[in-house]
Amino acid sequence: NKGLNVNINHLGEMVLGEEQAEDYLQKIINSIETLNCYAVSVKLSSLYSQINPIHLSETQDIIINRLRKIFEAALNYPYFNNKNQTQTKLIYLDMESYNELHLTINCFTKALSHPKFKSLKVGVCLQAYIPESFEIQKNLTEWALQRVKKGGAPIQIRLVKGANLGLERINAQIEGW
Repeated sequence: NKGLNVNINHLGEMVLGEEQAEDYLQKIINSIETLNCYAVSVKLSSLYSQINPIHLSETQDIIINRLRKIFEAALNYPYFNNKNQTQTKLIYLDMESYNELHLTINCFTKALSHPKFKSLKVGVCLQAYIPESFEIQKNLTEWALQRVKKGGAPIQIRLVKGANLGLERINAQIEGW
């Protein structure tokens, strides 16, 4: 439909196995291939079922590899705006909870560091209730300014109130934090 932009956000969060993670990855790529899709939101916990701080390097490598597949699809299947001009689709990396905060930012910046993705339109979501979000926002802004100075596209940062705050409070109470 002319003039209709679609931002796809597949519901569901953590996957229970690698088969589900592969299915999620394929759903994201299929969504990107849809012509009127303008933007897609991606969740780390749905990209990899074995997120583990003990094996952080391996976890990051797998997630970065999967993010780059998504970024590649975004480059290969552009969006046509209402003037029939092509532009890359916006890929948003959703922030889910405090546990994934640093992993999300590290994977986001490292996946985008490949020269092939310098023109890609990307964004990341930060949870306002997480105290570290302000420092991370400042660091991301500085990183993005350097990216633009080198000829790259700017990034978007979406600040949300934090849908996970209630659950995080429950977990903190249980753990005695």
